Amino acid sequence: MNNQSAPLVPDAMVRPDGIAIKKLRELHQINPKQIDFAKACGISRRIFQDIESGKPTTFKTLQKIATYLQIDAASLLTPADEFDLETDEDGYEEMSKEIPKALFDKIGKAQKKVMILQTWLADFPYFDKYLRQAVKNGASLEILILDHQSPMFKTRVREYYMEDEPKTKDKKSLKAFQAKNLKYVQNELYAGGIETLKRLYSLKQRKGQIVIKKYRGSAVISLHMADDEMYVGTFWRGKSTIEGPQIKVNRSGYFGRRVLKHFNLIWEDPTTIELSPPQE
Repeated sequence: MNNQSAPLVPDAMVRPDGIAIKKLRELHQINPKQIDFAKACGISRRIFQDIESGKPTTFKTLQKIATYLQIDAASLLTPADEFDLETDEDGYEEMSKEIPKALFDKIGKAQKKVMILQTWLADFPYFDKYLRQAVKNGASLEILILDHQSPMFKTRVREYYMEDEPKTKDKKSLKAFQAKNLKYVQNELYAGGIETLKRLYSLKQRKGQIVIKKYRGSAVISLHMADDEMYVGTFWRGKSTIEGPQIKVNRSGYFGRRVLKHFNLIWEDPTTIELSPPQE
């Protein structure tokens, strides 16, 4: 556990070290039971259960636990959240015209975690063998994709094919073109992504190693991260996410921290739902 002083804003979302917190609670001489310990900290039992399971919480909530235990709140963060304590530099490193081959290789070599924030499953076949290798390595996968039944998905498909839209004022022809593209993406491309997921789930080594969720709103940015290698892009018109410019970002810098907070907020949004493992 990290013992540095944590200069975080109270409402910053962080990942608690649930295992360490549970051990501290069980070793506590006065309130070893979860319900009593949570009450003594001034936290509801439900929130404390989430904290012990490692779900993101606010730094202010962790401070309550730290105050009760008379320890530094930074020591209750997971190693993955130590980036919040390191630097306030912007963290911009370089830009590439598209997802670099080096990132695919990095995903295949990942040992800890791969995080992806994308729009649809159509790009997943490109990542297939690299994601499968990461799972075999024991890395965990946290993937956010846009719900293919949401209004935002329809908007994104139109944006992708916008450059090919017929130059006509005939609304009927335009709607037919858009409907054809939407059907193609939802059925054929989405199906290819599902096949990728089937292969991934068949390789998982432990419960919770692979978690894929569907979100319904606007993600604004895309994220592809393997261990400490982070690339951030956006959803370009006329291009898929991986075909457009990508910025390599230092996850320890200010921008990198904001991106991970953004990911966590979408991940924990009540409208974001976990995708059930595909049936063989």
